[in-house]
Amino acid sequence: MAALQITIVCTGPPPLLFQPQVFTELEVGSLVRRQIHSLLRRESAGPVVDLRRSQLRWKASCPPSTPCIMRRSGRTRAIPGDASRGGGAFSKIGPGWRSKRTAEASKRVITSEPDPGIFGPNTVTWHLHGDPAWWIAGICSLYLQARHPRAVAAIVQNSMFQKDPLGRILRTAKYLSLTTYGSTEEAENAACPVRAVHHKLSAVDPQTGDVIRLDDPDLLLWVHCAAVASMATVSQHAGFTLSDEQMDRYYDEQRRSAALVGLDPEKTPGSQSAMADYFTQVRPQLQRTPESDLLYDFLHDPPTNWWSLHVNLAYRPISHLAYSLLQDWAQKLHGHRACPTGLVDAGLHVFRAAGLVVPREIRACYPFDHVERAVERLGEPVFPAMSVPVPR
Repeated sequence: MAALQITIVCTGPPPLLFQPQVFTELEVGSLVRRQIHSLLRRESAGPVVDLRRSQLRWKASCPPSTPCIMRRSGRTRAIPGDASRGGGAFSKIGPGWRSKRTAEASKRVITSEPDPGIFGPNTVTWHLHGDPAWWIAGICSLYLQARHPRAVAAIVQNSMFQKDPLGRILRTAKYLSLTTYGSTEEAENAACPVRAVHHKLSAVDPQTGDVIRLDDPDLLLWVHCAAVASMATVSQHAGFTLSDEQMDRYYDEQRRSAALVGLDPEKTPGSQSAMADYFTQVRPQLQRTPESDLLYDFLHDPPTNWWSLHVNLAYRPISHLAYSLLQDWAQKLHGHRACPTGLVDAGLHVFRAAGLVVPREIRACYPFDHVERAVERLGEPVFPAMSVPVPR
């Protein structure tokens, strides 16, 4: 990481003298926050920060009621002032700052504790959802979800997956990434339209003719459990180390995700044993239907345009690998042959190893930048690890 030459000079009483030092970019951000917080605690004047590559200047010349201004490359950004805690108005935010940063995030009042989101870097979820095997686990969960006749009927009758397959998958992945690594406000804002859509839409049960509401708690619980169980078991199978205690922690943490879509966390499985009991209870309801066959065919060979044919050819073996990771009882319900066990193990480990070769800074940006933004928000390199770190 490139180092910046930082010179800090203070004007006005009492004088603060610092010697020039060399800092990394993350240390610069941390230094800026610490100095701002220090001035705020002392109820001093609002600082003006000039964050350029050559120097960093502090000025104590603004009255306490005015917002402090952060500048970078001539662009300015308002940060709430100190004494009144009332904040300040925004100045312009130019291309010197990240273009995807939202106005809501920029207006956030400076606090001593940055918002870690609904999970945070000390959770199992934070690291498990950053593993490359997460993508195969997501496809596997779709195969499992298709075993519930009412759930798959609701998907087929309401989803746009046949017209926009890639977009549908990416939107779901983006939601999961945002709720994992975004701020609490971002996660709640992402879940709000999901709950609204579920409340608005309905389907018809092909077997009974009954109306199926998409916000039916039983269906929401099935989709949640199928996704969470697939994430945990497939990632563990791929080589992501999870102890029994960490697996229980993951299921318990995912109750927060369940609450976002409107489920009661107390009625959501929060341990391995509770999840196993749930699947034992729901298995008599699962069966193969024309809708489940339609979803199986789509997941194996989604329709594509000629210009994305190469993507489809690369996707097919990955999709069947995901299907082969279903438990035996789920594969029997589908009625399709899976890959041999040895080939499944080898393919899954190769996929994960190939993903881990990519530098974490690049994985943090693509296809979504929520991890990178979390690192910026928290001010430290809280990238997802290859296994769950031991708490300090």
